[in-house]
Amino acid sequence: MVKPGATIIDVGINRITTREEFDLYFAGNAKREAAFAKRGSTVVGDVHPKAFELAGAYTPVPRRRPAHHRHAHGQHRARSKMRRGL
Repeated sequence: MVKPGATIIDVGINRITTREEFDLYFAGNAKREAAFAKRGSTVVGDVHPKAFELAGAYTPVPRRRPAHHRHAHGQHRARSKMRRGL
């Protein structure tokens, strides 16, 4: 149960890969339907989509960082280790 106006923080990442499960949560959502048909799956959080209708604010499902961010982070860690002599 979500209290009207509550803030929802969704940190879960799940993949829906079956039509039955997709229809359970997103039946009638044309934009999501097109993406599911193209990819054969969709990424969702842990919060039921209907809960967002009551929320005053919510965070989106976390996404994987783009490759250039992962690369820069890896370089930063490598330089840090070199400075410490590891």
